[in-house]
Amino acid sequence: MRSAVVTLAAGRHEHLRRQHAHLAAAPHRPDDYVVVAMGDPDLESALDPSLDLRARVVHVPAQAAALPLAAARNAGVRAAVENGADLLVLLDVDCLPAPDLLRHYTAASTDRAGADALLCGPVTYLPPAPAAGWSPTALLAARNPHPARPAPPPGAVQPGDHELFWSLSFAVRTEVWTRIGGFFEGYTGYGGEDTDFAQQARARGVPLLWVGGAEAYHQHHATTAPPVQHLEDILRNGAVFFERWGWWPMAGWLEQFEQAGLARRVGDGWAPARPVRVAAIPPRHPYVDAVRPTTVAQVLPDRVSGWEPDPLLEPGALLAAAPGIEVVHLHFGYEHLDEAGLSAWADALRASRLPLVLTVHDLRNPHDPSREQHDGHLRVLIARAAEVLTLTQGAAAEIGDRFGRNATVVAHPTTLTAPPTPLPETERGLVTLHLKSLRRNVVDPAAVVAAAAEGAMRAGGRLRVDMHPEVVRRAELQPVHRLAKSGRIELNVHERFDDDELHDYLARSHVSVLPYRFGTHSGWLELCRDLGTAVVAPSSGHYLDQWADAVAYRHDEQSGLDPSSLAASVEQQLRAPPPRPAERRSRLAHREAVRARHAVLYAASRRR
Repeated sequence: MRSAVVTLAAGRHEHLRRQHAHLAAAPHRPDDYVVVAMGDPDLESALDPSLDLRARVVHVPAQAAALPLAAARNAGVRAAVENGADLLVLLDVDCLPAPDLLRHYTAASTDRAGADALLCGPVTYLPPAPAAGWSPTALLAARNPHPARPAPPPGAVQPGDHELFWSLSFAVRTEVWTRIGGFFEGYTGYGGEDTDFAQQARARGVPLLWVGGAEAYHQHHATTAPPVQHLEDILRNGAVFFERWGWWPMAGWLEQFEQAGLARRVGDGWAPARPVRVAAIPPRHPYVDAVRPTTVAQVLPDRVSGWEPDPLLEPGALLAAAPGIEVVHLHFGYEHLDEAGLSAWADALRASRLPLVLTVHDLRNPHDPSREQHDGHLRVLIARAAEVLTLTQGAAAEIGDRFGRNATVVAHPTTLTAPPTPLPETERGLVTLHLKSLRRNVVDPAAVVAAAAEGAMRAGGRLRVDMHPEVVRRAELQPVHRLAKSGRIELNVHERFDDDELHDYLARSHVSVLPYRFGTHSGWLELCRDLGTAVVAPSSGHYLDQWADAVAYRHDEQSGLDPSSLAASVEQQLRAPPPRPAERRSRLAHREAVRARHAVLYAASRRR
């Protein structure tokens, strides 16, 4: 019997690489491995051509907002059947096969009962991978099949309910696939298509069997429960399913959406809830835009431009606008207020019965010479907020220790709207350090530059230093000019980069040095992750919590700069290959999950 494994992918390159390696290492390998790339032209480069099991890639066009899962599965099966497959095994890209998964599916499909059946295997949802990765032994130790599905012992086969079918891992003989009719391609995006497939099987008299020993292991990735980021897909596909079968699938999710204030019943069906009216402060910023759900209604989105103080931070303006607002989300931009002024604004919020969602980006404000004012601001805001968010576990722990408040961690999403295409080639050996306009947290810049230059030269590289024209004549930068005249560094003075210039600059850099003595989080670091630029970050703040691949040097307010550690960290990063740019679809999927978290928070705050 000739077997084929079919999987679909749009992003998830690391998960796909691991699946490919596990299939290739298994004692029972498929005769064919078909990977369907849904709108992902870079997917082929993610596969290892040196493995014994060659992967064939089939490309299917797709829009990122609604992946054609049903059509892609059908395309993958067609390719497998055309190559002579008798047994089709469809495996989710997140799933690692147990070494004998294929053996158990093959045995079940040759049994008289299984030959005419739809076969499903148990799936274990894995925690984050250990440092050594998932070996077959580690997978077996982590085995814990999902309790909502049957998990017969190896070699046993158990009849099951078609409503419990899932597309994570299943197998079917080619003639049975033809009898079922494949997946109905009227579904696009997440949800409904696999339940429909099972109903087609039932309608055509194809039983469902659970196969003991055909184990798969679902690799960990960030998600939300219920899957709010797929709300639109679920409502749309649910309506398609209702038209075909007369009942709504995914009822548990729909009821959870209703409880969260995100969906409502309309007659026999479901529809999105009324959008929450959210006033974000500031209304426009790359981060604020990145986390804003598409389902909210922005309040006065054009009330301010640039870095002007937001008028909604004035108590009178807030009280006047309050009838049109349901939730206020404060990010930053309140540095112009003293503690008494911010308390008066918080009082206006309370008087208007407006819930405050607060994201703590900075625990030490990079614009303030001392921490007292910002600490006072945080005391006022954290005490008054209905919800407190922050970006890293380290920052959440600090908020708990200093302010006695539990903060929800929502990791920094990508703010890169359109990466350069194609990405500029990294200049091996190029270290960049941008002083910008010398924010207050850039202390002793000449010493930072000299140490970074030393590390670059030791690794055979070079240091480029950038700054804005308004600070060229600052006294603390004169040693930097002398380093440039001596030829030890390259100095570039220019106006603020626009987005395209910044992205090009970072993409060409092998290493970027963050020259900060204090701060907390960094959007610059996130751009480096997206564009494939190694980062050397200070020991202050929580930068390394954002990206584990960043390397730290000692630089903080308690002990100042340790030049030797900076030089060593630059040298270390420069001697290593540049990191790969972050896989784009995975970053966008994470951003959608972040938006979903915000949508749930806003709906819950509105109800309160």
